[in-house]
Parts: sequence; structure tokens; C-alpha cells
Amino acid sequence: MTPRRVAVIGGGLAGLAAAATLHRLGIEACVFEREAEVGGVVQSERRDGWLIDSGPCMAAEPNAAVRAMLDAAGLAECTLRAGPGANHRYVVHDGVPVPLPQTTAEFTVSPLLSLAGRLRLLKERFIPAQRDATDESVDSFARRRFGDEVADRMFDPLVASTCAGDPRQILARYAFPQLVGHEQHGGSGLQGNLRARMEARRQAKGKPTGAWSCVQGMHELPLRLAGRVATIRTSAPVDAASARDGKVHVGVGGRTSEAFDAAIFAVPAPALGRIAFDLPEADRLMQVATMPQASIAAVSLGFRREHIAHPLDAARLLVPSVERRSILSVVFPSSVFAGRAPDDHVLVTAFVGGARRPDLVDLPEADLIALVQLELGSLLGVQGPAVMQRVTVWRDALPQAVAGHGGRLAAADVVEATAGVVAFTGAWRDGLSVAEVLLGGVRAAERLAVRQGWPSLPTSG
Repeated sequence: MTPRRVAVIGGGLAGLAAAATLHRLGIEACVFEREAEVGGVVQSERRDGWLIDSGPCMAAEPNAAVRAMLDAAGLAECTLRAGPGANHRYVVHDGVPVPLPQTTAEFTVSPLLSLAGRLRLLKERFIPAQRDATDESVDSFARRRFGDEVADRMFDPLVASTCAGDPRQILARYAFPQLVGHEQHGGSGLQGNLRARMEARRQAKGKPTGAWSCVQGMHELPLRLAGRVATIRTSAPVDAASARDGKVHVGVGGRTSEAFDAAIFAVPAPALGRIAFDLPEADRLMQVATMPQASIAAVSLGFRREHIAHPLDAARLLVPSVERRSILSVVFPSSVFAGRAPDDHVLVTAFVGGARRPDLVDLPEADLIALVQLELGSLLGVQGPAVMQRVTVWRDALPQAVAGHGGRLAAADVVEATAGVVAFTGAWRDGLSVAEVLLGGVRAAERLAVRQGWPSLPTSG
């Protein structure tokens, strides 16, 4: 029997996870990546003792199916577990970093909320659920359930740090699906969250939990996954895809197309608009291709430890809009993982731009660095010059789950179901976090296997 072959378009985490899952199913995958190397936004650079992740610098522990796929790819031997600081975050309050409370009890004594704000938060369990609010924004959801102060001081900066979006536009059911689910099924976000955390601790007993990275930086993750794929073609932009005679024909750079048994498209939403599709219902994909995107700049700076007053004893600093700062958030990689900075030095990465200040990503690098250094001086007590500087701009890299997002996902579902030989995955569909993107790639391969009647793995949940 001729081995089944599947084209995977896109060599980011979603595509590589899909390809690695196909490999576990005994199906040959051929990955097409338009750039010169795999990884997408997951990139790492080693420079003079510094290890800089210009995209995500850590990931949450994924579910069991994804972890099995990662371990099969050799990730277990290079996984680096985060230190205790990874569980802590600061949030700017009146110009000062304040620890972000992790429990309701901590909120009742935190300076983040006034007495009125604390009392309003404690009323949350008595707020009636709105089970028909399917397109409610994060801002509306947070104000309705938790009050204005929590919306401004917590949900706003969390949205900025995860998708760089506007909480008045981002839909709550996609940004905070668990919290919305707690309201829908139990009536209270706080009580549901408490029960979920207790259950997570119970299920994780004896198993690794928390944030993780790789010894050589997060780019080691796509490299390890790529090692499980038989064929990877870089600098190979797919510009055409058609379904005929039970096959998917993939064209690269205008050249003669190649036939596969099926295809998985794991590209950013705008890239779908650059592919000439000849599939049933393919016109629906323009709904996905035109979805809003946010751009962001990552400014990584290295300092001598003695030149920063703040202890940096956390993973991240969140910045609410009401603080009127240019920075969206700051991560402290060297506080969480070993080997990120030379001895007696620290690495910090600030993010600017997004929906809050889209104009900032167009600034010259020198101006971006000066802007970030000025704000870090105020917020963290930076008193010396940066001894290392690195700026990366990610344009149109963060899909925005705004009004109509459900229709976009439904459009992709229709194309999948009608064609039968294609599947779609990526951050625009499955979520922005590393764990969500990996799980989305695994599920896309599983959906395809089910439709084709191929052998399948235990469900990914």
C-alpha cells in the first residue's frame, strides 16, 4: 500500500505539532514553510552570554496528549522548569509595581482595590448569570461580574499582555473561556475558578506543572518537533491549493503542483488570503483572512543587576491602560529561567504597541529603546544603561477575537467539512498561548484522521 502523505502548510508550532501527530499515526507529513527556518514567532538568539526569546519565552504545561507528543519528540530531555517566581506577577498601581493577588483573600487586602472595589468583588457570587451574552466584550463581562476597578486594574492589563488587544473589543468567551464557562454553568466566576484550581491540583498531583521553557530557548521546541517530520521544505511559500480526484494539489511559487492525500493549513489568518484556493466553499475563508490583527514590538534589554532597584522576583509586570504608560507589559526571563543572562546581569523584555498604541511599532529602534528605558527607570528603578539591546517587531502577528469571531471559526469549519480533505489550525483558531497552539495542531491532525478513517490516537481532550 502506498503510504499516506499529508501536506502541512506552515512550519510554526501549530503546523509542526500537526505534523508530529501525523508521524505518530504512521502518516507521512511534508511541511511547507515560507521562511528560511521553522518556528514562526518562536525564535531565540544567543549573544555574548545572553539568551533572548523574541517571541514567547515560556509556556504553560499542556494537557497529557500534547505532553506525550512533546516527549516523543525529545522535549523531556531539554525541558527547563521555571523557578518559583513564575507564579507571581506585578501590576502597576499609581506608578508603583504591586503584587497581583492570586486568591480572593489576597484581593481583600491588596492596595490594588479600594474598599468599595473589594466589596464589589465579593458580591460577584450574587450577580445573576447572563447565559445569552455570547458576544460580550472582556470589558463588559469584567465590569458586570467583578466591578469597574477589577476591570480596569486586572482584566485590561491581562488582555494587553496576552493578545495586545482592546478589552472593549476582545470577546470574553475567547479571551477567558474558563471564567465565562464558570458563569454559564455555575453562576459564579470566582467560585468556579476556585473549584477548577482545586481540581487541577488534584489531577496534577505528582506530575510536573507550571511554566517551562527549553534549555537553549523556546526555539528548541520547533526544532525538536521538526526532527520528527520526514520532509520539511523551507523558503517554500504555498500559493495555490485545490481538491480534485480525492487529492489535494499544492502549488509553491507558481510551479507545478504536487498531490497529497490531504492538507493541513497552519498559517496566520492573513496568509490564507494569499493562497488561491480551489475548494468547495473556499470563498468563506476570506472571513478569516481579513480578521483584525495587532502588531507589537518586543524590546529586550540587558542590565547589570546592581543597576535595577526592583527585586524582579516575578515572571511579568502588567500595565493597565489607566496608568497611561507606553509599555503594555514586561517579562523577566532571567528571573524565571537559568542561563538567560550572564552572571550578575538581568534580562527584561518590554512589549509596546498593540491596540493601545499601534503607532509605537513604527518608531525607529533607537527611539523604542529610549522610550522603554525611560519607563523602566520609573517603574523598576533602573539606574544604569542597558548593556545589551534587541528589538523585534511582529507586524500583524496577534489575531484579535472581536465581534464576528464565531462566524470566522464557523466558516473554517464549513470548508473543512465540505472538502473533507483539509483542516485548519493556528493561533487565530485555537488560541494564542503556546499550549493552545500546540493543542490546536494536534486536534487538526486528529480531525483529519477521523474524516479520512485513518487510525487515531487517544483523544486530546
